[in-house]
Amino acid sequence: MSEPRTKKIKAQLTPKGILKFPALNKPDTYKGATKYKTGLVLDPNEPDVQAFITKLEGIRDAHIEAVKKWLTDEGKPGLAKKVLAREVVREELDKEGNETGMVVINAAMKAEFKDRQTGEMKQLRPKFFDARGQKINKAPEIWGGTVARLGVDLMPTCREADKAWGVGFFLDAVFILDLKGPGGRDASAYGFQAEDGYAYAGADDDYVEDDAPQYGSGDDSGNDDF
Repeated sequence: MSEPRTKKIKAQLTPKGILKFPALNKPDTYKGATKYKTGLVLDPNEPDVQAFITKLEGIRDAHIEAVKKWLTDEGKPGLAKKVLAREVVREELDKEGNETGMVVINAAMKAEFKDRQTGEMKQLRPKFFDARGQKINKAPEIWGGTVARLGVDLMPTCREADKAWGVGFFLDAVFILDLKGPGGRDASAYGFQAEDGYAYAGADDDYVEDDAPQYGSGDDSGNDDF
């Protein structure tokens, strides 16, 4: 019997949260890896966040049970007992290192990959959608504090240091609900409310006709072996 494979569960939509330290317009390079990435701060008291965490724990626990069974069947019960679970989200800390009461997930996408057939390096980048689900061809500048949902692939991941299993978040798309950019304030921050009059003709210039893909279907037929 072979070791249980980790499988990606594709096209899952996160609850609404706040982007933290996003590198979405331009990838970030760290320890030789170039990735688009962001943290997403979530309120654990919200019912949809609680349901999301429960789903993540289910993915993690199902894989752990499969690994334990495989080790036991291979005559390694001692190793099976050492298989651990780790939290699927982490507590958010403030600048002083104190818990804020919120939780964070971190999602990332490699900015490039090598095509197995041709050997060529190909570029990747996230897809962007607005609050109406319309695809944005040219992404606006996205800063921390932006309210968004993330389209992600989920997969059980093992931390080598202690063989503890959790869940990895592979970034695919960003649904921008309330954009925060370099200006720091939008019109509503000054107490302005919409009035009849001039409308910026370029407001929809960056939209393309593609509708957002269906995230969160949970259809296992879309799973890929890692």
